[in-house]
Amino acid sequence: MANMLLDYSRRVEAWSKLQHTFALDLKEWRYDAHGRLIRFSDYGRRDSEFGWELDHYPIPKSLGGTDDMSNIRALHWRGNATHGGLLGLGLASLSKQEKQPGLGGLFGLYSKS
Repeated sequence: MANMLLDYSRRVEAWSKLQHTFALDLKEWRYDAHGRLIRFSDYGRRDSEFGWELDHYPIPKSLGGTDDMSNIRALHWRGNATHGGLLGLGLASLSKQEKQPGLGGLFGLYSKS
């Protein structure tokens, strides 16, 4: 029960960071960082045109990103799936030595310098 409550409060906090439109109910409708319309009640639903998920941003979890709310945002599920896929493809091509903390750039795939 406590985990469900924590998960719900994280969703509400991520939701509150998003832009909204006055033409639609702001409790139910928002725009994600990519401008996609999402619906609060469609959280976790990849079968919905308006489904969304919690995304680790700006530092992906696979590159050491934390679950702290400063690293979490609400994102349409298609955007989240695309980021994960791109990150997976990029990381698959790197050697273990190249997958170190401190990398920057797009998804942390090249050095900061």
